[in-house]
Amino acid sequence: MSRKILAICLFLVVQPQVFAWGERGHHLVTEVAARLVADRFASDDAAWAEFFQQNELLLAHLSNVPDIVWRSGDQAVRSANAPTHYVDLEYLTGGAKPDISAHLPTDFEGWQNAIEKSCQQPKFCAPGPDMTAKVAKTGHAPLRVQQFYNRLVAAMKRLQQLEKDEASAGAFRDTIDEILLNAGLLSHFVADLANPYHTTMDYDGWNRGQGGIHNYFESQIVSTYSLGLRAEVYYFASRQKPAASLMSSSDTKSSSASVLQKTWRLVLNSHSLLDQVNGLDRKYSLLEVSKLKPAERKPAAAVKGQFYPMIMRRLAMASDMLSSLWYGAWIEAGRPPLNKQRRGDYPVSPEFVPVDYLSSVSRPNDSKVTH
Repeated sequence: MSRKILAICLFLVVQPQVFAWGERGHHLVTEVAARLVADRFASDDAAWAEFFQQNELLLAHLSNVPDIVWRSGDQAVRSANAPTHYVDLEYLTGGAKPDISAHLPTDFEGWQNAIEKSCQQPKFCAPGPDMTAKVAKTGHAPLRVQQFYNRLVAAMKRLQQLEKDEASAGAFRDTIDEILLNAGLLSHFVADLANPYHTTMDYDGWNRGQGGIHNYFESQIVSTYSLGLRAEVYYFASRQKPAASLMSSSDTKSSSASVLQKTWRLVLNSHSLLDQVNGLDRKYSLLEVSKLKPAERKPAAAVKGQFYPMIMRRLAMASDMLSSLWYGAWIEAGRPPLNKQRRGDYPVSPEFVPVDYLSSVSRPNDSKVTH
């Protein structure tokens, strides 16, 4: 193999996880969630129901910001942003079947402890010279979901206080803008984790000779579906309530801790479908398997029907989970009223929101954790 071909292959193999669902998928998940949460608010607070529905396009725009605006930022932003879109479970569980009580961490220190333990199995040790690099390679999207949920609750609580203080229209409008910003950004990371390929170290199928499956599944095939996809995702999510099927009795309370538990259940559910999605690819799409170059596949339009049930249900799962988190944030914030609905800015390119949970934890044996 020539050096040029080898370089191209290595470039493809080491590329970070690509966009989840593409622009259409993220946009659709958010619009559907806005309709679902409007349905949920309808009997509790008509003003909030109307608010989410009227702002569905702004929320949908914001849901694509992490993949478009922030991925086009400077090197510091790109480096901080990239690991927030996925979590490679094998690097946390040492290749064992993940269990929500036994393996999955609830804070950043737990993340590092799990990675260190997994490194006892070299095959499942996250690559990198130190813990910082290993954490980045493993990813931490569930903590990013928790972060934006917390920000959303905090903004809604401020709204509650502004109502009590009869604050100025400007202060109220700024808080409304913050609610929309955090709700829209939260959507992105919830939708990412509804994609099975955002939960695994083999995120693009190279280990199975199915290189290129990630983008083919989440973007190329999704783009072939008719405009009726949005309506079908809405009706399925509204009637079936798929996110509710993942919850246990301990998940019913709205709180930051329970949100992380709910997010882990979404991750586990997505991860459990990897064999099914890979099987669909092998049965209907693949023309040539290869571990040295992207696998050759049929045009996406030729197999879209075979993938449709899986894709539609994953989008519905994301929409239902997102609407549950939006509604739960309102409950946790004390059900603040919304008597003024005017927003201020339309944030086309919001500044990167720094990750706030990667606290520095002393790791005396960090230099010994190698791969």
